[in-house]
Amino acid sequence: MANSMLMLQPEEQVQTVADNCGYHDISHFIQAFKGETGFTPLQFKKQFLGQN
Repeated sequence: MANSMLMLQPEEQVQTVADNCGYHDISHFIQAFKGETGFTPLQFKKQFLGQN
C-alpha cells in the first residue's frame, strides 16, 4: 500500500505516507517498508521515481 501511495503521490513526504498507513513511528514504518520492498522509502523514490 505504501509503495502505491509513493508512486501515485511522489511529492508526498515519507512521514505523511507513514501517517496515512497508520504508522506514527517513522523508524518503524521505514523498517517495515524495507522488509516488504527491500528498499527504504527514499531509496524506493530514487530507484523507481527518479527522485533525489
